[in-house]
Amino acid sequence: MGDSFLTQEEIDALLPDLLSGSRGEEEGERQAMPASDHTSASRDAPQLERILEIPLQVRVILGEATKSLQDVLSLIPGSILEFERSVNEPVDILLNDKVIARGTVVTVGENFGIRVTKIVTQAERLHKMG
Repeated sequence: MGDSFLTQEEIDALLPDLLSGSRGEEEGERQAMPASDHTSASRDAPQLERILEIPLQVRVILGEATKSLQDVLSLIPGSILEFERSVNEPVDILLNDKVIARGTVVTVGENFGIRVTKIVTQAERLHKMG
């Protein structure tokens, strides 16, 4: 695939065919697949591979701050923006603007990285919404 990312709508359009055969696997329960279904599973493998190759944009939120227009206009090289998040507080890892995990900032050679410390459950995401 190229460097272009799929929209949420395009991802949603691809998922029904994949998910139609996995309704019995909710809550982590896996059911044994009858022998006759193995051929349909192998037939669906290329489609699954296509979905697994979809590029997703993952973002990390280091922190947020509210600043006045005057403060923003007065920024110069060397200015420091202070965020409303402690250095020791985990950062949010987002997929499609939804927090999916949390982690700590690490360095990997010359780059930044995130050590995942917690995966946000679906129940936690729903609780945040309500």
